[in-house]
Amino acid sequence: MAASLRHLFEQKRSLAALSRLAIDAVAHRINGGQRASQPSEPEREPGPGPWIEERVEGPSAALVRAFVRESGGDAGWYRDRVPVALFPQWTFATMTRVLGSLPDDLSRVLNQGVTVSRTATIRSGVALVVRARLASVERDERRARFVTELETGTEEQPDAIVAKVHTYLPLGRSSQRSDRARPKSQETPGASARELATWSLAPTAGRDFAVLTGDVNPIHWLGPAAKLAGFRSPILHGFAQMARSIEALNRGVFVGDPARLSGFDVRFLRPLALPSRVALYVDRGGARFWVADGPNGPAYLSASYEVSP
Repeated sequence: MAASLRHLFEQKRSLAALSRLAIDAVAHRINGGQRASQPSEPEREPGPGPWIEERVEGPSAALVRAFVRESGGDAGWYRDRVPVALFPQWTFATMTRVLGSLPDDLSRVLNQGVTVSRTATIRSGVALVVRARLASVERDERRARFVTELETGTEEQPDAIVAKVHTYLPLGRSSQRSDRARPKSQETPGASARELATWSLAPTAGRDFAVLTGDVNPIHWLGPAAKLAGFRSPILHGFAQMARSIEALNRGVFVGDPARLSGFDVRFLRPLALPSRVALYVDRGGARFWVADGPNGPAYLSASYEVSP
């Protein structure tokens, strides 16, 4: 079911942040684009930076229900609780402010992965605190890598969710298309992994996730924009793959108890073009999972997870 456009009214902060990124990108190109010279060896910039702290509105109960439904979960598992995978919805604008201090065209930044620890449950409809800072920057001649640290929760428990978000930026016009479109890894689930869920992803899956989270980067829902960036068609958000994976674990491993998931470490390995049919595979002997076309095909996502006692 397509996500209702009315949910865009809850994405004002994210939409404003993306608008600022677009304006800054135009100014960046007018002022000469990338740095005049790129380092041939990895270059680490001083860090971490200062914390930025904001008070924001938490997602509404209606948005939570729609997000859980889009991700393949059951709203009854949550009642008045917020899914941990929804945290980018209210933290995206703050993270964008953190990256905004960098002298780069951030409109081309892509998500590489995230490490999350959940120490408390966040209730829907309550005011939230977001703290973020730039933890590290590493550059070489081809790309820049950024790590953003994030804490969010209520006033009483501001660190209910702690995350490290890994992003990267292709540097140089000649490397932009090839660096984005080339598969990043040949990691596979392996024959010993079992299939936990299958997903038939519609061409509109990127648009629906964008409406629910505010990440309306056009490479996820506009064909011409995706092709201009080097992809054959719109690609699904990495966080959408993550959310679907967590809800499949809630159904098939945690038996409808989302509170059992206390942490996860996710890496996005290659773009998942839409439409597509993929599966979630879990390791029979450990707490790992993958999203792939088949058990022996290269994975789009690779992850590990932790379970509360």
